[in-house]
Amino acid sequence: MNAGFETALIGGLILFPDYMPQAAALIAPEDFAGHETRDMYEELQGLAAEGKPIDPLTVTAALVRRGVPEDVAQEDVAAAMTAAPLAHNLPS
Repeated sequence: MNAGFETALIGGLILFPDYMPQAAALIAPEDFAGHETRDMYEELQGLAAEGKPIDPLTVTAALVRRGVPEDVAQEDVAAAMTAAPLAHNLPS
């Protein structure tokens, strides 16, 4: 995948976490070229598997637990959400 698409996908899943099951069925972490977006996707999968909410705060906290500095995690999550497509552009 290209970096812009990866970032937009992550942002879309943070904003619209109900799409996580469809994404998980089609996309594996290994499909991500960028390690930052791969890490974020793995955290989204982990939150979903644990039944925890997916939102900016939980994703940021998960990245911090992974060792990402908090300010960097916040910036990455914000950038992903800014790049996200509108809901009507996501598959249903």
